[in-house]
Amino acid sequence: MKKGRYVMTLEERVEQLEKELSEFKKLFAKFGLATIYEAKYLHALEGRAYKSTIRNYEKIMDEILEEEDKKE
Repeated sequence: MKKGRYVMTLEERVEQLEKELSEFKKLFAKFGLATIYEAKYLHALEGRAYKSTIRNYEKIMDEILEEEDKKE
């Protein structure tokens, strides 16, 4: 048997993206962040960006959350 990485079915990928989108929208609604990051992040999640780009936006989001936590 050949060992390899697991490849998601289209349905699984759609479910994953919908979940990530939902979480992302909640985050933006909660903190009122600029929509430019939302658009760029969603673009990256749709698979039109390198993984490093996605990680960069996740890092930005983490930094924003840390700043918001410090304010509270």
